[in-house]
Amino acid sequence: TLRKLSPSEHAGGKGQGMNGSHRQHGLLVLWGEGVREGAVIEADMADCLPTLFALMGHAIPEWWEGRVLFDGVKKVTPMWVEGAAPSGPSEQSLVGADAQELEDRLRSLGYL
Repeated sequence: TLRKLSPSEHAGGKGQGMNGSHRQHGLLVLWGEGVREGAVIEADMADCLPTLFALMGHAIPEWWEGRVLFDGVKKVTPMWVEGAAPSGPSEQSLVGADAQELEDRLRSLGYL
């Protein structure tokens, strides 16, 4: 079901004046060569990147979450590549001005 957002729903970040609004469900629109016209499919956000990589002919790391949305694309043969997921960032602590700047940004976005 689609509907137009009311003006009170336009601001994000707890009234901080950011455009947009986060919602649980969204809309994915694909257009161009290799896209199946008029397809209506169920998808998760994680499905977007593998699908786009498949459409572009790029290899898809096997450790990625998500799937290729075959109901929405045609003539696509995904290439999967093996390999370990990259390691996450090393643990680091922010101190002083850096920590304060991060806290200020999170607060202005409404996260704190």
